[in-house]
Amino acid sequence: MFGESNLIIEAREALIDAVEALGTQAKSLILVGAQAIYLHTDQLELVVAPATKDSDFAIDSRSLDDDPVLEEKLSAAGFMRDPISRNPGAWINVKGIPVDFMVPAKLVSTKSRRSANLNPHADYVARKTEGLEAALLDNDVREIKSFSPLSSRSCRVAVAGPAALLVAKLIKVGERIDQSRISSDKDSYDIFRIFEVVDIANLVSKFVEFSENELTEVVVGKALEVLALHFASSQEAYGPASAGRVEYGIGNPDEISARLWAYSVQFLQILEKNSSATSGVTRDSK
Repeated sequence: MFGESNLIIEAREALIDAVEALGTQAKSLILVGAQAIYLHTDQLELVVAPATKDSDFAIDSRSLDDDPVLEEKLSAAGFMRDPISRNPGAWINVKGIPVDFMVPAKLVSTKSRRSANLNPHADYVARKTEGLEAALLDNDVREIKSFSPLSSRSCRVAVAGPAALLVAKLIKVGERIDQSRISSDKDSYDIFRIFEVVDIANLVSKFVEFSENELTEVVVGKALEVLALHFASSQEAYGPASAGRVEYGIGNPDEISARLWAYSVQFLQILEKNSSATSGVTRDSK
């Protein structure tokens, strides 16, 4: 069941619009972020229903064609740069629904801090983002349908797998902690969603694969450090505590915190058996 139903419908329509707008270039898109997480966890019933207005796409620049240029296709479909943030990769449709395009940092050869520099595409069309590298290895093409009862629209696009999404969320939480920025408690709650639905042994198996690939070995190491330090160290650690806050006043915050902590500890205990994946990771969860 989805919360804020009208917003969810509009966000899904914007997602489909973006995929359709890019035509053959959509082969290079991978859906990441909350919408991808909800596709994998839609059977989960929690007191806080899924709700997001964003559509987030990683771009695999290795398969991106020079023509047509992305900004022209997006503009022709009614998308425009977000006039408030003006960040590279931040687009909105005519209703103000955000659609973000990002390129995994490992694929960006320049030293640009924000722009992905997808020449000949405009330098503002997508932004450089660390944490999405695992989506390049862990994704499957899926049909995504409209939520509107009056629409039969759908699109087919690659969707990042749960393990790749877990890496991305952990990196996001870690960056915000390191930069002393306020992190959305929803990020930790989304990590809880993944652990609730996906078999932990399967997640560990994927993390081992990531640790052995040059595209993802560095970023997965960082993700594991965040998990160990900020999720598995105690029930009161940042991750479990912030996930619990999402249910404050409407659910059971202590239970959510305890379960996320337990999942995190279990994950690292299983992972410890795979020494190649745990090399250099600080553990403080025993």
